[in-house]
Amino acid sequence: MMLTAKEREATFLSDLTALLAKHYAVLEVTDDGESYGMQCGMCEITMGSEWDDDDNQVSEFTCFRLPNYMDGTDG
Repeated sequence: MMLTAKEREATFLSDLTALLAKHYAVLEVTDDGESYGMQCGMCEITMGSEWDDDDNQVSEFTCFRLPNYMDGTDG
């Protein structure tokens, strides 16, 4: 069975949403900070610190930019 473009988009967004939820992460598309407009779009991932029930930090806060190109392969 062939998937439609809308079905593929819905599946991708569902998978991405699940990945973000798994890592308690936020994906934000922003610019490169230059004053003359969006010259280079950036995708930033923000992951907040996590704490256990005893108030011990179990993971650090991190914020990082995705590479400019990702195609799902390791290379």
